[in-house]
Amino acid sequence: MTGPRTVFALTLRAALGRRRALALLVLALVPAAIAVADLLVVDEADRKARLLGRILSRLVLPTVIALIALVIAAGAIGDEREDGTILYLVATPVSRLRLVLDIAGAAWAATLLLLLPALIATLVVANDVGSSAAGLVWLVVAFVVVSGCYCALFALFGVATRRPVVAGLLYILFWEGSIASFAPSADRLSIAAYGRRLVEEALTGNVPQVPDVPLAAAALVPAIAAAAFMWLAGRRLSRVELP
Repeated sequence: MTGPRTVFALTLRAALGRRRALALLVLALVPAAIAVADLLVVDEADRKARLLGRILSRLVLPTVIALIALVIAAGAIGDEREDGTILYLVATPVSRLRLVLDIAGAAWAATLLLLLPALIATLVVANDVGSSAAGLVWLVVAFVVVSGCYCALFALFGVATRRPVVAGLLYILFWEGSIASFAPSADRLSIAAYGRRLVEEALTGNVPQVPDVPLAAAALVPAIAAAAFMWLAGRRLSRVELP
């Protein structure tokens, strides 16, 4: 019998049991390694905080987390379509929305597990620059919220298009990594921008290009967007031609 828990477990196992998971783990560690190496030669606390803020806002949030979420979330649904197993899944009595939630949830969990080493290193570095316990919590919230929203969006791409990775790369490079990072008028539509607002709270400033939004909104808006992406993906899955 195939239920939501079975789908979640199988998706999580598939995401973490492949060679690409090792490559994604290396990618997750790159910015943390850069931060640690640079901060070792920087003495002033303020310069350390600014450096960490730039790495998080310009590399980790819009690129590293996004790429890991893209490969795992889009690949989770894409692999099901290529293997033809999605036909079996949609034939079960489980609702389409529940299937999407389960697959995206497993992708989210896998993304966080791969990001954990980088997150630990980031927390250590943040502690070096004098972050409070509350500040470290906000760093965790930023990683969790941003990765969850990215996974939901890329799961939608996986259902809506046969080339979800290509679509996701275009989104990351041209929107998150370019337009939304440098155009203040576009930051309200950027997942990474809300993450920068949360990181700013963690580092008490020292983060460039932060949107002028309340702290609560920085956490709630991506969560609401993720819920909307999941609802759209569920509706799309019930209508799309498979595989």
